[in-house]
Parts: sequence; structure tokens; C-alpha cells
Amino acid sequence: MPSLLRWWSVGAAAADPVKEPAAAAVAAAAPLAPKAAEKVTVETQTMPLHKRMRQIIINQSILAQFFKLIVLFVIALIHVFYARDFLNVFREMEMFIQLALSRAPEAREIHRATFLLDLLVDYKKNLWMTVSAMCACLSSACFFLLLIREEAYKPCLLVLMRVIDAFLFFTLPVLMYARSMLVGAIIRHSDDALVQASKQANPSNMMNTLHCSVTMRENVPLCSALIERAIFPVILLEYLVVLCIITAAYVGLAYLIVYCIKHWFPHETEMFEKRPCHECAKACSCSHPDLARLSQLRVPTLRPLVHPSYAPLPTSQA
Repeated sequence: MPSLLRWWSVGAAAADPVKEPAAAAVAAAAPLAPKAAEKVTVETQTMPLHKRMRQIIINQSILAQFFKLIVLFVIALIHVFYARDFLNVFREMEMFIQLALSRAPEAREIHRATFLLDLLVDYKKNLWMTVSAMCACLSSACFFLLLIREEAYKPCLLVLMRVIDAFLFFTLPVLMYARSMLVGAIIRHSDDALVQASKQANPSNMMNTLHCSVTMRENVPLCSALIERAIFPVILLEYLVVLCIITAAYVGLAYLIVYCIKHWFPHETEMFEKRPCHECAKACSCSHPDLARLSQLRVPTLRPLVHPSYAPLPTSQA
């Protein structure tokens, strides 16, 4: 009985047949992870310069997508800064011009106000179309970066997605250029249109809400100047157009570079497979992994197993 209790308290925990294989497996696998990481680090450090440059050039398509995401983030921040003020001003201007139009629909002076309202509506449509184009570009970029691998999909699908991505991103400079034209027209017609509309309806509600004046007053800004502050400046739109064009050119150039690298400069393993072994066994040992391992092996020199006593005697000179 004491021996049984002694085995239960000490021996069973030390010699468990179920836990021993698991513990041995964990102990054997524990040093493998540092060794694998050390091996990858050594291979990266010993990689030749032309291989590193090749990997950097091939990864230009991914880097271009990240650069495009940064550009989209900058454009989105600028839209957040300007969109809120514009929507508040647009709501008050629309109510005021609609009131003036309902009181004198046939008056000649009201046509400028309706033209200004049409310009503001077109500007608002352009704003939301730009936001939707940015969302589509963001989704396509995330699709490329996070969801697919080029080796796992057909080339036709990749070409189709790149065409869609390019089309969506090229719509941004077109929309911004059209918005710059709308901004110029709004700045030219806003002052006269508000003055003519104020003759048909009382603008006090709009003036109290926006804290502005239709005519010149001391210490009170003009409502037309308030519209100019709420919309995008022309110089900022021109800057964004140039930025989008440069980004699109960089993305297209990255795709072209990767295509040329893959089709005109094949990988070293493909070059090794196309050559016969007797021609490139020594030349490719530094590049091909199999030949590199074979070159490091030490082959022992085979000698004849002959006892020294049976060696032939030296011939005597005549």
C-alpha cells in the first residue's frame, strides 16, 4: 500500500504515457521557430543586390496601391473640411431662392437667382459623385491588397480589375476639373443673383442663420463671400487634379514595370530549367537553391582498398 501511494504521488506524474509524447513534441518544436527565423534572416542578408532590387521593382504595384490610398485619404480629409460648411450654406440659399421664385416666378430678375441655384445643385452633385468615386477606388485598392493573390487568379481577371481601378481613379481629376469650372461660375454670379432675389423675398431668415448680409454692411460679411469660403478654392482643385494625375501615372507605370520584368526578364529558376545541366551546373550554383546545396556537400575521395603488403614492388632500373 505505501508503495502504491508513493507511485500515485510521484511516479505517475513523472511517467505519464500520455503526456510524455506531447511534452517531447513541444520540446522538440520549441527551438525550431528561432532557427527558422534565423535562417530567413540569414538568407535575406546574404541575398545578392540584384535579387533585392528585383523584389523591390516587382513590389512597385503594391507600393503604388499604398500611395494611392494615401492620396485618397488626403482628398477625403479636404472634403470633410469643406463639405459641412457648404451643405449648411446650400440649405439656406436653396430655401431663400425657392421663396423668391414662388413669389415672382415670371420676373426677369429672378432668372439669375435660379441660375445660381442650378450651379449650386450641380456643385453638390459633383461633390457626392467625387465621394462615391473615392469609395470605389478605396474598395478596389483594398481588393488588390488584401483579398487576392496574383498567383491564385487568372490573368484576365487581374487585367479586368486593373482597368476598372484605372477608370475609377481617372474619374477623380475629371470631376474636380468640372468642379473648378462650377466654382468660377458661382463666384461670378453669386453677388448679383442674391441682390436680385432679395428684391422679391425677404432675406432676413437666411441672413440671421448664416450671420451675413446681402448688401454691404459694417462688420458683417457678404453672403456671396460666405459662399466662396464654403466651396473649394480653384487653386486647391487644380492642385488635387495634378496630384491625381501623378498618382494615376505612377500606378500605371508600376503595372508596366512589373509586366516587363515578368515577361522580358524571367526568374532565375526558369533560366535554369531552360539550360542543360552540364552547361550551367557551375555557373548557376550561386543562384539555384538545389545546386547551391549540392555545391556545399563534401564528397569523400574513394581509394582502392589494397593492403600495403600486396602493393607491387618498385621495378629495378636496368
